[in-house]
Amino acid sequence: MKENFGDKINTAGLDKHPENINRKGQPVSIKNQLKEILLKDGELPIPKEQFLKMAEKDGKEFYIFKISTQTAMALKLQSMAMGNNSNAFQAIKLIQEMFDGRAFQSLGITNPDGSLTQSTGLEGKTFEELYQLKYGKKPE
Repeated sequence: MKENFGDKINTAGLDKHPENINRKGQPVSIKNQLKEILLKDGELPIPKEQFLKMAEKDGKEFYIFKISTQTAMALKLQSMAMGNNSNAFQAIKLIQEMFDGRAFQSLGITNPDGSLTQSTGLEGKTFEELYQLKYGKKPE
């Protein structure tokens, strides 16, 4: 296969463009962040280096940390799921779909006799008939 490229072998590789190397590795997915947060039972270890400052609001002290967007979104989704409003069910459903996958939904078409069919009407058609249905002309 190398002979197909001639003298163009690895001309734009990472050895010629080291700035394209992702030295931090693949970013953590939101699903993995959410799993980590949910399995730790509410505890989230944050490195000391990410501490930014202390703040005060309404007489309460807060610690401000710099966290990744994925972690912030996972925390928000978790707080929505634990909430007591209409978004809680949607957040729980989203978390469930994230881990278990979406539930299979069959496309059932009811016939006049009450039976279900999943026919597209294209079964048994020849290639020429399908081509004509798609393009409006016979294949050349």
